[in-house]
Amino acid sequence: MSIVTDCTPLDSIRDQLEGMVDRVSLSTVLSLLGTICQAKAEHVAENWQDDRMAKTWDKASRRLDALSIHHDMLGAGR
Repeated sequence: MSIVTDCTPLDSIRDQLEGMVDRVSLSTVLSLLGTICQAKAEHVAENWQDDRMAKTWDKASRRLDALSIHHDMLGAGR
């Protein structure tokens, strides 16, 4: 998989995300995005001392995790 850069067209990014969902499931992609958001929350809190931004990333993480769990519970994991 190629690295997404600022000059990557959105269609290409969408296609890459669709490929990820096809390969590992929507639930897994949501869970991974939640993990990324949590890491960003920790980074912002530790390195920038920006509690507001850290809380925003943390909230996004929790919502993505909840969506992932809900998606699995519906039996739509694959």
